Amino acid sequence: MELEAIIGQLFIVDGEPRPASPVPGILAQAPARKAGKHRRNDSLFVHLTLEPMIPEGEDALLHDLLDAFVSRYYQTDGTINTAARQGIRHINELLLNWNMNNTDQRREGAITCAIMRQDELYVVQVGPSLALMGHNFGVERIPAHDPDILTQLGTTANLDFRFAHYRVQPGDMLCLAEPRMTSLPTTIFQPVLVDTEVEIGLEELKDVVAGGTARLMLVEFTDEPPSEFPETDAVISTLHENTPRPILSKPPRPFRQGGVRPRLGRVEKSARQGAAAAALGMSKITEGVADVLEQVRPVPEPAGEQEKNGWPIPTAVAILIPIIIGIILTSGFLQWDNTRRVGQLTEQMTILRGLADGEADPVQRRAYYLEILRLGAEAQELRPLDSQVIALQQVAMGELDRLENITRLRAQPIAAIGEEGSALGSVAISDRFSGDIYFLDRGLNRVWRYPAGENFQAALDGLPPEQVLFEGQSVQSHVVGTLLDLIWRPRGDSVTRDGLAVLDARGAIVSFFPTFADTRAVRLGLSSGWRSPSQVKGFSERIYILDSQAGFIWRYYPSGDELEIREGDQAVSFFDDPNLAEAVDFDINSSDGTVVILYRSGQMNRFADGRSIWPPGTLEEDGLSSPMLAPSSIKIIGRGSTASIYVLDPGTGRLLQFALGGRLLAEYRASDETGQELFTRATDFDVEENPRRVFVTAGNTLYMATFEN
Repeated sequence: MELEAIIGQLFIVDGEPRPASPVPGILAQAPARKAGKHRRNDSLFVHLTLEPMIPEGEDALLHDLLDAFVSRYYQTDGTINTAARQGIRHINELLLNWNMNNTDQRREGAITCAIMRQDELYVVQVGPSLALMGHNFGVERIPAHDPDILTQLGTTANLDFRFAHYRVQPGDMLCLAEPRMTSLPTTIFQPVLVDTEVEIGLEELKDVVAGGTARLMLVEFTDEPPSEFPETDAVISTLHENTPRPILSKPPRPFRQGGVRPRLGRVEKSARQGAAAAALGMSKITEGVADVLEQVRPVPEPAGEQEKNGWPIPTAVAILIPIIIGIILTSGFLQWDNTRRVGQLTEQMTILRGLADGEADPVQRRAYYLEILRLGAEAQELRPLDSQVIALQQVAMGELDRLENITRLRAQPIAAIGEEGSALGSVAISDRFSGDIYFLDRGLNRVWRYPAGENFQAALDGLPPEQVLFEGQSVQSHVVGTLLDLIWRPRGDSVTRDGLAVLDARGAIVSFFPTFADTRAVRLGLSSGWRSPSQVKGFSERIYILDSQAGFIWRYYPSGDELEIREGDQAVSFFDDPNLAEAVDFDINSSDGTVVILYRSGQMNRFADGRSIWPPGTLEEDGLSSPMLAPSSIKIIGRGSTASIYVLDPGTGRLLQFALGGRLLAEYRASDETGQELFTRATDFDVEENPRRVFVTAGNTLYMATFEN
């Protein structure tokens, strides 16, 4: 969605608005002409404060720091948050140096930087800064709560960054405010930011500031460019590629009586639109009715012909018309009823959010947010992708993450299989230099390769995946059967080439070698004894296969390009019962050969030389406060003592990271492009730690989730 920003700036000193001119410390900047390739679509809204404030506005230091930030931001590659951090660190260093050379004139600061890219808004803050987002359902304070740690610009090299992310809709408003206004209640900004426009919001802000001093910016996001406007005494501009020029504002909408802006009209309008859309959707049917009526309208006929034709068509019309009218009215009523119900659910979610914001008990707050998610799920069934519902769900998920110490990942789709019946499963990455990502389509029984490029820089370029294996394919003398799992198998002493190893239920490992795009198949001994082979893993060039029904982890040794099973050593030996009948997945630590087994009960066990080294209850004692409900995949990522165990648990919608000793390190959740939870429907994952990426399969889509830190 292409949105335009209308910017209003207000400078008040002791209650008196200053003449319309650029406000010191405030900047709205369209993408710079010489911006780096990663910054060409980024628009900046910045509020920089230095204390003590120079009320006259002739603050050269403030101006220089603002210019330095903008210059550094547009020259920095990488993610939006990375560029914002680099820009803030740069001006913090400049301010630290200035304070060291001007000890009698020390200045300390705060900054809010909002970056707009299409319909996404990223907010980065340092110091006691304040921003507010206005939606048609209410006002969000940024940050939502006072941070535990608050460092100001110019006081230390170690800054505490705060991040926020929003999907903006037409009519949303952003306010960048003075730090001293943080003591004001959020509700006081309701007339400024909700169901209003920039010029009205600026007038309301004058009342909020009253007799004080403040520098403020309002940003209205709209998909309707302004046309004819009356003059205004504030600085109001649109964002263009050139420096924003002062323009005249849109005519203000009159305030509603009593200053209350009810949302009922908005719901009624949507309901009428829904009924109209339903009726329009029946237009083809009614057009057919019109054709029938055309046939039966009176036309002069010879006297004998009327009796000959009879009345079958008029009789059919008499029967059909009431039925069709009933269908139209019923469809319109159902659409209107759905819209009314979604409006009710949205209102309930908004009320619950207000209750949660004012609740001190974390248990009760969690209950409120969970109820918001439940109501949101009901609303999504009635009207998928409703922007208000998604926004409230995202707020609830963010607050639940904060209460549960969850790190939120942002997932983007990078490849999708459009054929009917596609159901993606196992995923494996080759290495960061080739950037190839392989994934198994269990529904269509195929293996695909996605070329993400070196360091995965091309992961979001929309390239089509390439099919590399499929059922029925002839590979040497082997015909590919049901494909069960896959791993990346690097070269070694016996394995001569890097390649993908795929477990075939017909008792073979089918390998794909990307260098020359060739395939080969190796038959596996004792495969006639397999009962339920499911997962394949690699360790020390060997191949291991989990067969839970047989109660074995089969082991195959490399012999040149072949794989062989050894007499008396065909499976991993355990002294303690590994309970493989309940195992859903396993992995082997590449550094010490210890085996970690994941069970459907949500437990794990780690074995060294066949003996358990994790006693029962280890996970709960080491920080896992909420048990796993339906874990599906486990992978050990990294080498040596820094390796981590990652577990995907769709039952709770989490990706869990454990140390090798079993201590919980982190819990992750991911939101997809619609704001919905991704891990609840994920089937497999793989992790690349440098650059840090998580690749996830869900449904017919491969996602890349990034860490926002």
